[in-house]
Amino acid sequence: MPKNKEKKSENKKSKRLHKATKLSIILICLIVLMIISIFSLVNAAGSLGEFLTNIMHLALGKGAFLFPLFLLIAVISIIKNFKARKLPISISLGLILLLASLFGILHLLGNGHSDPQISWGGYLGLATSYLFLKLAGFWVSLVILGAMLIISILLIFNIPILRFQKHEEKNDIKESDLKNKKHLTPETLPELKLEQKKDKPSKLSTLVKKFTPQFKVKEIDHKSNLNDLKPVPSASIASSSAYKLPSLDLLESDKGKVTSGNIEMSKTIIEQTFKNFNIEVEMADVEIGPTVTQYTMRPALGVKLSRITALNNDLALALAAHPIRIEAPIPGKSLIGIEIPNKKNKIVRLKDLLASQEFIEEKSKSGNLGLLALGRDVAGKPRFTDLTRMPHLLVAGATGSGKTVCLNSLILSLLYQNTPEQLQFIMIDPKRVELVAYNNIPHLISPVIVDHKKALEALKWAVCEMERRFKILQSAGCRDIRSYNAKDSEPLPYIVLIVDELADLMAAHGRDAEAGIVRLAQMARAIGIHLIVSTQRPSVEVITGLIKANITSRIACQVATQIDSRTILDMAGAEKLLGNGDMLFLSGEDAKPRRIQGALVIDKEIKKVAQDWRAQGEVYDNKPEKPADSNSESAPMYSGSEIPNPDSLNQESSSLPEKKIPSDEMYDEAKQVVIESKRASASLLQRRLRIGYARAARLLDLLEASNIVGPAQGSKPRAVLVGE
Repeated sequence: MPKNKEKKSENKKSKRLHKATKLSIILICLIVLMIISIFSLVNAAGSLGEFLTNIMHLALGKGAFLFPLFLLIAVISIIKNFKARKLPISISLGLILLLASLFGILHLLGNGHSDPQISWGGYLGLATSYLFLKLAGFWVSLVILGAMLIISILLIFNIPILRFQKHEEKNDIKESDLKNKKHLTPETLPELKLEQKKDKPSKLSTLVKKFTPQFKVKEIDHKSNLNDLKPVPSASIASSSAYKLPSLDLLESDKGKVTSGNIEMSKTIIEQTFKNFNIEVEMADVEIGPTVTQYTMRPALGVKLSRITALNNDLALALAAHPIRIEAPIPGKSLIGIEIPNKKNKIVRLKDLLASQEFIEEKSKSGNLGLLALGRDVAGKPRFTDLTRMPHLLVAGATGSGKTVCLNSLILSLLYQNTPEQLQFIMIDPKRVELVAYNNIPHLISPVIVDHKKALEALKWAVCEMERRFKILQSAGCRDIRSYNAKDSEPLPYIVLIVDELADLMAAHGRDAEAGIVRLAQMARAIGIHLIVSTQRPSVEVITGLIKANITSRIACQVATQIDSRTILDMAGAEKLLGNGDMLFLSGEDAKPRRIQGALVIDKEIKKVAQDWRAQGEVYDNKPEKPADSNSESAPMYSGSEIPNPDSLNQESSSLPEKKIPSDEMYDEAKQVVIESKRASASLLQRRLRIGYARAARLLDLLEASNIVGPAQGSKPRAVLVGE
């Protein structure tokens, strides 16, 4: 039944004339009447003209020649307001006052004769001026009718007498604030105007005046002292550190200016579109960001949010904008947000984020590792996050959506806040061209890894280092790395492991790569090892359930389908992003993602910052004097005294007194077989030596005790630790 009623109401609406059509008909009739009246006054309209002339002389007297001028004013007022599709009441009232006051004055100036044929104002002027003449006399009546004439002109053309009234209001506000010693900002000015207009009704024209100051994007103060913005290292490191943090002059500032189009027209279209579907909404604030403009609204009571979100395509059609994202509701507000792409975007750069006052305030509250600069939200405000709270991050999106640029901005954010004593990197770049610009900076434990086997070794080393650090914390009686560094004179550096393309690593070594990432994600937070993983294929084969369960903080760039968005965020939305760094950030602390325009970092900036660090120290103390080539098979992965390599961790018992190993007649033959075949398993020894399983397993134990082969790895062959 409700559906039938809706169909009937829609049929009735379709049969009605459009408002613009009605105005067009009225406009044509007025123009025709004006032309006929002009020809009638010069006796060029025949019998119809004579009839019309008699009526005009009877109603308007000798002032009938002003009737075409009145019609011309009416036509101009209708054309001026044709876009609104209706004639405002103020203009209709102004036309009536103009007609009455004009011919009332003519009647008074014609000596007030009662005979309408010889009067200047006709019966209309007589009817208008008669009451004023009886009550106030000639001169007062003339003043009143003159005031009515001026008011009618002001109503018709919407012209204020004092155009500087708006500027006087601003000056009054500033003077009162100076008396109260209140600091004025572009954000406090709209609040002051709102306080003055609380008693006025919330009409569309009033909303326009209230929201106009908020449509400007807040500019960054480039005159701030950049030297004060550099993060201060902890006391134990600052005294002995010989490194100096880079200057912000190496980076570039924001470029471009936002153009969001006609905001008032968009608000009217949104409201009218919902009215067409019988949904009443009240428009609220408008937030202008670097990429999108967010229109907020409050639906009427009883309206389901599902009805509003279902009109996404209808709004896109009405606004001629695509794609449109509806956020229902906005977190922390009882409002619904409609995000529409800007006509012209603003390029967000890392320099202005690190130089902002918000960065200084949040840096003082963050952990020792510092903040990650994400970008600017839909309101144009800088957004940062603390990696130590996350504690791991997953970045996913389609090709060309801005994942690698996002990774570079995160890396530079950390390089601008941490010295090599505070932070070290392990970078895995299977694509071989994205992260190699950071080679030889003192923060790197190893050169950028581009080989799959070396990447697996790096994950295994990180797991061994995690276990070693847990033993250190256990012996020191500390719960996490932060308390240990505050207590110990030789603090442990944080380690950030960055994987630029997880899909390629998972395709080659899926089970091993997933096991290493999951184990680190589960346990490495307390000892200061953090993961930043990126992938361009957001499928369940790459972003598995275990990875998603342990990496709760995620960044979703533009994806192709809603399924990909659900794989990354467990909800839709990323398929409606615009690309070029437009992303949704979901942290473990928030239930819904935030839309952020990421910062653009170009190759020129990366090379400048990397070169600045290289100039301070080509080789870090924890690395060998000559870094080994990560692509060569024979090169060792890591070495050094403070950070051990995987071989030394697997051979912790080598320094202990050697135990007497039981002998076997076929021990030497088994040793020769595993060294030649470069793999060790019980089945291999059974086939080659023609022995049973029990003896083959016992030989493997003897080889493991002699450090010839490594420990068991499930169903896989053991690693051979000794060469030929």
